[in-house]
Amino acid sequence: MKHRILSFTSLIVGMSLIAACGEKAKDYDATGTFEATETTIYAEQSGALLNFSVSEGDSIAPGQEIGVVDTTQIWLKIRQLGVTKVWCLTEDRWM
Repeated sequence: MKHRILSFTSLIVGMSLIAACGEKAKDYDATGTFEATETTIYAEQSGALLNFSVSEGDSIAPGQEIGVVDTTQIWLKIRQLGVTKVWCLTEDRWM
């Protein structure tokens, strides 16, 4: 009789443990670790991006070239300002 009571008690405890591990109603639909690091990268000058040689997740070193910006328009503007300066400094322009 004691053996049956012990077996029955063990069975009840075992079933309770199994039932406790069953599906429970969840208040969420996903779990996990979320990590976000946002870095804004900008060019010192404007222009069309001709080349961009890195992908998301790549490591880069400080000062490493990661892209090439077309500076043709900036170069032309500098040349234009140089010519304008020479023209303004030429004799008799302001008299």
